[in-house]
Amino acid sequence: MNNCSVLFCGFSCNEKSFYKILSYDKINYTQTYKFSKGIEKSLSKIFSSTYIISNIPCSSYPKNKVIYYNASNTSTPKKKFLSRPILNLPILKTILEFSTNLYYFFKLKPDLVVTHGLYFPYIFSTYIYSRIYKTKSIVYLTDHITTNDKNLALRVLRRTNKKLIIYFLRSFSGSITLSNKLAAYYMPNKPSISFIGFLPNIPPLKPNFHKSSEINFTYAGGLTSNYGVEDLIDIFKSLEESSCKLSICGRGELEEYCTKTSRSHSNINYLGFLNKEQIASLYSNTDIFINPRPLNKTLVDYSFPSKLVEYLSQNKPIITSKVPNIPQELNKCFIYIDTADKEEVKKLIYSITLKNINLYKEKYSKNKETYYNYFKSVDFMSFYKHILK
Repeated sequence: MNNCSVLFCGFSCNEKSFYKILSYDKINYTQTYKFSKGIEKSLSKIFSSTYIISNIPCSSYPKNKVIYYNASNTSTPKKKFLSRPILNLPILKTILEFSTNLYYFFKLKPDLVVTHGLYFPYIFSTYIYSRIYKTKSIVYLTDHITTNDKNLALRVLRRTNKKLIIYFLRSFSGSITLSNKLAAYYMPNKPSISFIGFLPNIPPLKPNFHKSSEINFTYAGGLTSNYGVEDLIDIFKSLEESSCKLSICGRGELEEYCTKTSRSHSNINYLGFLNKEQIASLYSNTDIFINPRPLNKTLVDYSFPSKLVEYLSQNKPIITSKVPNIPQELNKCFIYIDTADKEEVKKLIYSITLKNINLYKEKYSKNKETYYNYFKSVDFMSFYKHILK
């Protein structure tokens, strides 16, 4: 879109800086970073001038021991990264993000502001700027705001934060969302389009045709009970005598449990947190990916498991629960399970071991055109034009 400038508030910082700071964090923000990089790339393809003001997604000190960082990146003719030093301390961090946002808004006067997520400094500063200059603004809705906390003071703060964000979103022009329920909840009666994410830059390696009797299943992602990881491990514990092997990587509350189980069960291997090269190697040796997300949680209605998009890019079989936001066009790309019935899941996994796994993999490797057509069909340009007219 010529003669139109956009300012993106996100988390698409310098890659090296991100992974360095992530190494000090107990929470894995990799998917946040990757999603922001996807937004950045999409915007730079559409707009003639894209400004990017970024933060590094990480916990504040002392949960992350890094106190100071600069989230800027190398600029290109079409993408101009704006420098922003950050003191990674509670409250001060928020103030710095909010004030530097406003500084660049008023200095550059972009035609459109795009924000990633329901992040208070981004939403509040965009609200002020769009109210003063009547500028259009769009938010990428990726997650529901959680307000639960054992600490009463923190619970009150989170609820206040949520109410303020919902109020500020009234000034936004539209949303791009992972879930229609997210858009209906936070921005009812505002224009929106839904999509499930951006294809990652993890090129599938040449198919590894099976020479051994083992079948390698992989789960990569958050290690929490809410994601069904505990139930998945229980299923594979009962399959220890079979040819099914489960590799797990990621971070979360179940890390210690995964480590102990890996030591006591020969068919379960917990690999910890992996870097890009290690992930690529793991995926190349995977026969089947598995996503055991429970369907009885509110979480599934307001999100989409981003790892499913990553798995799709590998052209291999994917076992998953039928989460509500999977597009109908992609149904043929997945093998659906009912995670509420562990015995049925176990039977499905075991039945796969009785088949020729190479034929199975060959069948699902033919879905590339299906999912590529889906991602091409998401018309961001028309949506931006509609918002800006």
